[in-house]
Amino acid sequence: MKLRKTMIASSIVISLMAAQSAMAAGQLKGHNPEVSSDFMANAEGNVSAISQTSVTGMGNEATVSQQGEFNGVNSEARGDGNQVEAIQSGASNILASELIGDDNSINLYQESNESRAEVMIEGSANTINISQLGDGGPIGFIFNRTINDVKGDNNTITIDQGDGGNWANNTIEGNSNTIEVAQTEDWHESYVRSLVGDGNTIKVDQGGYYNITNITEVMGDDNTMTFTSNGERNRITAAVSGSDNTIMFSQSGNSNTAEFGVFEGNNTNAVLTQDGENNLGTIDNVGDNNDYTLIQMGNNNEGYTGSLGTQNAFSVSQMGDDNLASTVNFDGTENVVSISQIGNENTLLAEAGVGENGPSGYSADYNTLSMVQDGNQNDAVLRVAGNIESHSNVIDISQDGDLNHLDMLIDGSSNLIEISQEGNGNWISGDDTYALNVSGDNLSLSITQAGNDNLVTGDFIGNNDSVVISQIGDGNIATVHQQ
Repeated sequence: MKLRKTMIASSIVISLMAAQSAMAAGQLKGHNPEVSSDFMANAEGNVSAISQTSVTGMGNEATVSQQGEFNGVNSEARGDGNQVEAIQSGASNILASELIGDDNSINLYQESNESRAEVMIEGSANTINISQLGDGGPIGFIFNRTINDVKGDNNTITIDQGDGGNWANNTIEGNSNTIEVAQTEDWHESYVRSLVGDGNTIKVDQGGYYNITNITEVMGDDNTMTFTSNGERNRITAAVSGSDNTIMFSQSGNSNTAEFGVFEGNNTNAVLTQDGENNLGTIDNVGDNNDYTLIQMGNNNEGYTGSLGTQNAFSVSQMGDDNLASTVNFDGTENVVSISQIGNENTLLAEAGVGENGPSGYSADYNTLSMVQDGNQNDAVLRVAGNIESHSNVIDISQDGDLNHLDMLIDGSSNLIEISQEGNGNWISGDDTYALNVSGDNLSLSITQAGNDNLVTGDFIGNNDSVVISQIGDGNIATVHQQ
């Protein structure tokens, strides 16, 4: 049975006799929040407490329509030209609002049992639109609620929650920001815990059962973020520090997890699509002008991209099941990476630079990498450089059959490497270390193995070298040493 929700949120307990509201954090959705006895004793027959004050005392308007029993409105406005409109139908619905400023607007429509809305505005020309429908969710006593805290001017929050047990909490400090939350069906949670900046747009759309979007922090201006989840128990966690970023996450299926962090990057374009079950996609970034795309369509896939630097472009695509793809620490600039795994149980790791000396030591520049594994259980590991310089590398690796293995370490500049394995059970490795260990400058390497069970071993150290190996049949072994 779907009895518990594990995310911590907040619930509102209002005492109309005291005309105050408080938020109680830390309750679980599996817990039945109770209205205080004071409220139950004094809210019979619908009660509203409205206070409107300002220096000039002009233009404030409050409209309240309540049907049913135990409805409550507690609204305080200090300023001019503020408007509060509340329509509540059913039983025990609550609105608590405080407006400090001018020309703010709150529009509330609640038609469900025990829905709660809390709004705090400090600023001018802000608009809050809230619509909450539905019943108490799958078990009948987890109701819709929303808590919104706005400091600034010209901000807009729109919340549309249907069915039962959906929660939406938003905190804004800035100007001209827009948050839109649409949650249908049961037990969704949407959190914008801290938005600091101007001109940001965040849209959350969740349908199904018990999906959670948790935006822990947004610091910057003119960011556009869209998060969509359809299915059951999908999770999205995002943190952004920067400006002019465009982020679009979409999850369909069950129990998928997406994690995203942009810490200093500007103009990042990140697209994550997961359609399946139990997939984990993670994107991290420090830098500018990055473009990420991670798509996982099967089940139990794990994809990760990590970046330090500028002008990186990553694309990770996994279509089968139980695949693992990771591009880690492309420390330099202008890296282009594309990784695709179509079969099942493939593992691929690509690294460039992996520097440990701080930004001044990052110099793995101008890398272009494309690695494709089409079959099942292919294994590829690539390291371009380990804490040293490696410039102008172009690498193209393709493994088409099953159980192919590639383990390569590259150290040098201006390398051009093409490797293709088409059959089954082909290996490219070192003599004893399961690596090829390529070092030197201006090396051009091309290896083609078309048959089955072919092996290439070698350690290359030198400058201006060119190595060409082609094995078409089965069971061939090629060993190359160049110093």
